[in-house]
Amino acid sequence: MDRRVYSRLVWLVTCLTTLSFFSVLVTDLNFYLEKMNQSPDWLRGTQGDQGVEPGGDLATKYDVPEVDENTVLNNFGDNINLKVDKNRQRNAKESDLKYILFWNEAYGTKEYDIGFGRQPFYDNLCPETRCYATDDRSMKPAEDFDAVFFHQRSLDFKDIPDKKKRKASQRYVHFIMESAQYLYMDIHTMDGFFNWTMTYRKDSDFYRPYGRIVQIKPHPTGDALEEYIEKFGRENKHLAAGKNKDAAWFVSHCATQARREMYVKKMKKHLNVDVYGKCGKLKCSRSNETECFLNMEKEYKFYLSFENSVCDDYVTEKFFNVMKYLVIPVTYSGTDFTAIAPPHSYINTLDYPTVSALSKRLLEVAADDELYASYFWWKDFYEVRTSRNDLSQAFCSMCKALHEDTTPKVYTDLHHWWVTQSRCKKLRLSS
Repeated sequence: MDRRVYSRLVWLVTCLTTLSFFSVLVTDLNFYLEKMNQSPDWLRGTQGDQGVEPGGDLATKYDVPEVDENTVLNNFGDNINLKVDKNRQRNAKESDLKYILFWNEAYGTKEYDIGFGRQPFYDNLCPETRCYATDDRSMKPAEDFDAVFFHQRSLDFKDIPDKKKRKASQRYVHFIMESAQYLYMDIHTMDGFFNWTMTYRKDSDFYRPYGRIVQIKPHPTGDALEEYIEKFGRENKHLAAGKNKDAAWFVSHCATQARREMYVKKMKKHLNVDVYGKCGKLKCSRSNETECFLNMEKEYKFYLSFENSVCDDYVTEKFFNVMKYLVIPVTYSGTDFTAIAPPHSYINTLDYPTVSALSKRLLEVAADDELYASYFWWKDFYEVRTSRNDLSQAFCSMCKALHEDTTPKVYTDLHHWWVTQSRCKKLRLSS
């Protein structure tokens, strides 16, 4: 082939490829601009006071207290406008500090959610800052730390502090974020070892959920709320626009104690479920999770927030992350969602006696744009909080307890507390 002809062909292909790329980019941009122009303020990243109760004005945001230059508001975790002095305890003596030793790794790091030193307790707006965290075992003898923090999953009992030197006042803290159905060890070896717990369980000494959905504005209740939800759906049908697929599921753990994969297999007999990741034929790189969720939000009406275990209080980022998007999460978990999420914001599989009953409800919602849109009524009134600052509030609570709580406590039967009282189960699935 003539070299000049070849060069022109290369140039032509390059131009067509570039043109195709920009065409897709413009199409996606127009899609989001159109949605933002049509949607309420919360979709545009603002928190307007446009919520109106049928028949009257709705109360505006919770009152924001006045603050001066020396005060900051803590709105992390479950806090609502908690006033914190910027210079709190700055003049504390070294002898006033409580020292926390992170003994072993959790998920590849010893920083946990808080980090090292004293500064993180300021950065996370902890009211009590007189704590110092480290992973340096040589900083002082292990028995001289006020608290020693252990991650259950990676704890090796061949590598623990000398039991003979342990002080009665010292707190050993049990940390675990995986469900009690996945132990990988004989947990009885830990009986009588821990004084405090920090887990996703609400009855932990320090509750550390994967996220929180916090009410930041009052809204109607009772019959008035039902009317408001219906009105929201009527006025926001456009939120269903462009969604022409049923359900998506991003999953990499294919065989689980919860038997969620069996549930999905039965669901597929009634509606379309696209499975992404190691357990399906579709792919979306976890290295760009935000893009995956944005594409999912644009095309799908439901996302399967299915946990690998059905245990009390066990609900992970699979639920909380999806709540940030315009897609309805379908849940499969042992938690009480009425206690952690707004009403009419999710669809719980365990509320339905059979897979077919659940599937029938999904198809009803998918076919009715008003009904579908009504599931997003709550976004004006709640915030989804999953940041590291939010997670670190458990350490704020622990730091405070180290200064105030001297009550003797020992978990003499950790298996009973962690395993038996988690009430994990394998569900019997009915078609």
